[in-house]
Amino acid sequence: MTTKDIDLDQVYTLIDKYLNAGGEVETAQDGCLGVGTLILQDIQDMKLKEFVIEEYYVNEWTSHHRLKTYTKGIPKKYIKMLEEYTIEWNLKYILNVEDFE
Repeated sequence: MTTKDIDLDQVYTLIDKYLNAGGEVETAQDGCLGVGTLILQDIQDMKLKEFVIEEYYVNEWTSHHRLKTYTKGIPKKYIKMLEEYTIEWNLKYILNVEDFE
């Protein structure tokens, strides 16, 4: 795994290139000022690197993004985060359940 900080323009450029290469982008956590936590996965086995982009707090007006690059698959903690977010989103927006906790 490698890690580096990237700005919001670089995030959007990476997302665009990844989607055009056949990868998939999923939201695992909503962001505040940026994109939150995104998982870029190679679900079609096209030999793409996989990425996690995480927004992190700097101050009340600023956040930054950290790019983590994986060559051997996304760690299970991010997959679990994605599954939990998907369940929450489905309950809130598809089933109209207000308080599901």
